[in-house]
Amino acid sequence: VTWKQENKPLKIEIADQPGQNPNSVFSKLDISNEAWLSGVTFECVVYHQSLPTPLRDSIHKEKVINPLEPSVSVLLPPTEEISAERLLSLTCLVRDLRQVDKQWQVCKSQ
Repeated sequence: VTWKQENKPLKIEIADQPGQNPNSVFSKLDISNEAWLSGVTFECVVYHQSLPTPLRDSIHKEKVINPLEPSVSVLLPPTEEISAERLLSLTCLVRDLRQVDKQWQVCKSQ
């Protein structure tokens, strides 16, 4: 197993998967946040004597064109909850959250 970044070999860690399929190998590549956000391509290449040609798979951060802002709504609790004078359940609904690079945090106002 080798890893490449823009067709250049990278250093990797290879470890057997103890207790699992003896024909399996786990390969881990640590990359920087900057490298991922830049959109460079990372490729995993698997070589084995039983394969006629190496197996390849690659990944890169997709460029988002005209990203949509998600919509956020706070939903009221059911009427029976309000009239019961107990703790209420508020629901925050986020729609159209397409960008996986965003981190959302709900802040409680004091």
